[in-house]
Amino acid sequence: MAASAFTDFNTLRRKTYPRAKETKKNMNNAFTKIENRYIAAAAVIIAVLMIIGGVWDYPISQAVTDQNSWFATIFQDFGMFPAYLIPMISGLVIAGAGLRRGGNQTSKWAQVVGGFGLAWCCAILNARQWLKYANIIRANLADGLPVGKYENEHAAFIEIPFDSVMTIAFIVFAAVCTFTYFWLKNKNNEQLRYLTVIAVGGIAAALLSAGIVEFMKVMWGRCRPYEILLYDTENSRFTPWWVINGVNGHKSFPSGHSATAAGMLYLPFFVGSVRLQKIATALCAAYMVTMMYTRVRLGAHHLSDVTAGAGITLLIIFGVSRALNHYFTKPKGI
Repeated sequence: MAASAFTDFNTLRRKTYPRAKETKKNMNNAFTKIENRYIAAAAVIIAVLMIIGGVWDYPISQAVTDQNSWFATIFQDFGMFPAYLIPMISGLVIAGAGLRRGGNQTSKWAQVVGGFGLAWCCAILNARQWLKYANIIRANLADGLPVGKYENEHAAFIEIPFDSVMTIAFIVFAAVCTFTYFWLKNKNNEQLRYLTVIAVGGIAAALLSAGIVEFMKVMWGRCRPYEILLYDTENSRFTPWWVINGVNGHKSFPSGHSATAAGMLYLPFFVGSVRLQKIATALCAAYMVTMMYTRVRLGAHHLSDVTAGAGITLLIIFGVSRALNHYFTKPKGI
């Protein structure tokens, strides 16, 4: 079998960190040392941004909010597609592994159908989101409102055509399936086993992040900047990020868009080449930061909202990373 970064997690770590010795102990020590540097740097940046937000959240929102920004509107509305790639690719990897496996046919086809089903559901959700935001933009332009204004009562009455959703979803689904097929077709069974475990970890990370963020959004009850700027009522007042207001209909803290965008930093787990891992990490980080910027720019979130959203997902990815490292490096039979 040819040496590959996908043979197992040990090989991946050896290629990523060539100075690490072959023993599990030394390899894990090298991995932990390098990883801790990135984690420490990220933790410092997040802490600094949360402190800045705690002091200047509202002035920053007042200064930078511009719902007429076309770039911010288009990016936040249609730029969420990359974030759907992780669960889509994960589902297709699981389906592809199922097609190759032998044994019990019931479990085999359950795996195949489940994997394809997850990818198809993500394609539909992505298509619906595109069309929903397209309706909001169209309604805003027709009413003479800022293009990035989210709450437009007329947009709520514009029907999202079922055939349009299915057409867009099918095109996206077919494109991702085609890419995944050519990516996986030359992978051997051991490589596919590795990718399947990575895929399961990606799905778990996405679900856990979404659940935690949504729970916090509901419980924190923090007003969005545009709600404060537009309404300025007792029910739409500014509160610092550490104040838990309870369930009141407001859902600014933390940012769901930023949390989802940060999930793209799981993508390098699927990449075998060390050079491509670095490129993927840089591109995914740039994507995350840009999404955070657009949410603040449009007055949808405060600085601390987007920082917390991204931070939650990054923490979950770190936890999944450690779990995967333990799974692939534990001694046989344990």
